[in-house]
Parts: sequence; C-alpha cells; structure tokens
Amino acid sequence: MKIIVTNKISKRRLLILLGVVIYKLLVDLGYVELMTPIFGYMALETNINIAKSFVGFFVVVILAAFIRWEENRFSDQALQILFIVSIVPLSTYYAMNDKSSTFFLCCSFSFLLTTILTSYSIFPKQIKIKGMFNMPRLFAVIYVCIILFFGYIIIRQGVDFSYLNIFDSKNIYSARQNYNLHLGTGATYLFSWGTRIIIPLFAGYLFSKRKIFLGGVLVAVQFLVYFGNPHKELILGIVMMFAVVLFSRKMSPGKTFIFFGGFSIILALLLNGIAKSITLKIAALLSRLLYIPASLKFLHYEFFSSNQKLWFSEGRIGRLLGINYPYDTSVGIVIGRHFFSVDSNCNTGYLAYAYDDLGYWGIVLVSIGLFFILKIVDSFLGEKANIWVIAALLYPVIMLNDSAFLSWLLTVGVIFLIVLLKLCKEQFNRNCEMRLKRIKN
Repeated sequence: MKIIVTNKISKRRLLILLGVVIYKLLVDLGYVELMTPIFGYMALETNINIAKSFVGFFVVVILAAFIRWEENRFSDQALQILFIVSIVPLSTYYAMNDKSSTFFLCCSFSFLLTTILTSYSIFPKQIKIKGMFNMPRLFAVIYVCIILFFGYIIIRQGVDFSYLNIFDSKNIYSARQNYNLHLGTGATYLFSWGTRIIIPLFAGYLFSKRKIFLGGVLVAVQFLVYFGNPHKELILGIVMMFAVVLFSRKMSPGKTFIFFGGFSIILALLLNGIAKSITLKIAALLSRLLYIPASLKFLHYEFFSSNQKLWFSEGRIGRLLGINYPYDTSVGIVIGRHFFSVDSNCNTGYLAYAYDDLGYWGIVLVSIGLFFILKIVDSFLGEKANIWVIAALLYPVIMLNDSAFLSWLLTVGVIFLIVLLKLCKEQFNRNCEMRLKRIKN
C-alpha cells in the first residue's frame, strides 16, 4: 500500500514538473513573440544567450522540485505563486536579454532558502483556528467602520463607470493624474489596508460562511472605490480571489496560475495576426504581471551595482536612524529617469529592493524575513486554511513582485493582518481555557 501511495505521489510530482517546464517554455516563447515586438521600447529587447537559457531551465526545475505543490498551508501556496509570477519570468528575462548570472543566481538561491526554511524548519506548533474570526464583536465593528470609511470616500470622490474598461489606459491614467481626494497619513494607510487586505479577507470569510449579502456588500464597495480611483488592482484582486476559489476543487492556486498563465500566452499567440486588439490586451496584462517586473529587477540591479546603495534611507527606518537619502526623488523615478529619460515610477519587487539597500546580503536577509512572516501566518491559519481565506491573501503575496519587503509589511498591510490574526488567536485560546474550566467543574 505504501509503495502504491509513493508511486502516486511521484507521478503527481512528475506531472507538476512537466507542467512547470511547459509553462517556462511558454513564458520564453511569449517573451520573444509578444513582448519584444510590442513592448521592446520598455527594455524588453531580445538578446538570447543559449547557455543562460539552459541555466535558467535548470534553476527553474530545481526550485520547482523543492516546492511542496500538494500542501494546503498558506506558506506553500504563497511560494507557488511567487515562483510562477516572479522567479520564472526572471529566468526568462535573464536568458532572453543576456543579463547578470550573479544577480539571477542570488535571487534564485534566496528563493530556495525561503522554500527550504518554510518547508523543513522547526517552528512553533501550528494552531488550528476553526473559523477565521473568533471575535464576533470585533468583526462587526471593523466591518461597519470599513463600510463607513469607504462610503465617505466614495461620496467624496464620485463614481465614473467609464473606468470599467480597464484596457482604456488613457482614460485611467488621466483619472489618476486628476485625482484630488488627498487623505492624511493615517487615512492613506487605512485605504491601502482596506482595499488590499481587509475587504478581500472579510469578503472571503463571509462567502465561506455563505453570508452572501454581507460579502457582496464589501465586493460592491471595492468596485465603487475603483470607479472613482481606477487602480486595476482593486478589481483584479477580487476577480483573482473568485477565480482561485472556482478552480480550487480541481487545482491548487499554484496550478491554477500555471494553467491560466500558460493558456493566456497560447491564446495571445493564436490570436496574433488575427485579432490584434485582443492580443494587445492580453499581452498588456501579461507584461504587467510577469515580464516588466522581471526587467525592472535587473534594471535596479544594474543601477545600484555601480551607484550608491540606499541603506534603508528611503523609508521610515532611514529617517529614524538619521540616514541621508542620496537621491533627489524616489528610487522608482530615479530608475525611470536613468533608463527611460522619463519620470516613470519603476517600482520593483522585494528581492531587487533588498539589493538596492544592502546588495547581495540584503537579498538573503529579506528571504529569511519572508520565511518568518509566512510561518507566522501559517501558525494562525493552521494546516488547512479555508480556500476563501487563502484566495483573499494571495493577491498581497503577488504584490511582493512590485513592493519592497518593509513597504509590503506596512503600506500593503501585512502587519495589520498579523495583528488581526493574533487577536483572533488570543480569543481562541481564551475560549479553550473557559471550556476546560467548565469541563473540570
């Protein structure tokens, strides 16, 4: 019996590795056939290095072999998504544009380090929490406050349904430039936490409890916020949550991303030359999710390998320590001016931002930091978190592809998420203690 089970697991892993290889081939093909012809002016040129192509394939397969694809823990799902949207495209850009092997291998090693630590390290015993929230009053208070806060914002900013066409970049960027609802620092953080963490998480929890109306109200609020402040992530995050849940019965979130990523590339390649407008829209989404973040990681590396590093001077840590910021504008715009001669905010992911601050040691340290965060969330969610909860939290994970680690913790709201889960855990422990006392009495 054990031999049969082992054989089944081996076959599954081989099929997953085969799927990863096919996905990697499609990402490479999509770069050459779609990205370079359409977005070559955005540093997506083609300078193929055959030797680096083999290195990239080898590294991708090795990393995929260490990922636990069949596990249901949040950390495993998060690493699958990061691997698909960050590491695989990075390997493609590395080989297709003949970039630094040192930087690519360091990023790959750091991701492997996070994977090994997350999968095989000894960590405090996980606590299974039945029901995501065990504090009904706190839940109700936060729910009402979020509705009131975003209701106020929606009334102040107004609603324009023309933004529903997320591919109308001219209209959307014009709206962003003319957006005049200026919030204070605290309200700005609350806005970010609400749209990226609280609304998706609470909506997912409510849907998992079949409280459709209450969950639907939060989704409607998210969409109404978008119609006044059209950032695509406000819609795409919610859409992604529903898609992950819809396909979760057949595939894990990681496999779902591989399937849809590969399918999107195939569809764009088939429509190329037949339906140019559709191809362009699919390619635009793929470029923003996969290829441009990969290119920006190398652009940040190239700039900071020969210029003064930040040493955390751009963020709050630098201000508290009195470290002088060496540039006259934000680092994203510094990169845009240097490589494109425009004031484009070229944000990048947590690995490249870590290099901006501390070089290669920064990449290693931030990977260890990510391991701790993933395991802390694991300890609160338990071995098998509800799929709605995992789906709601995967979009913040994707934002690591565009955010510095410390910004991800504060601006995106992961620290708030951990505090909320901590409160739930404490309440759960108190409930257990009260039950034990009743049993003894």
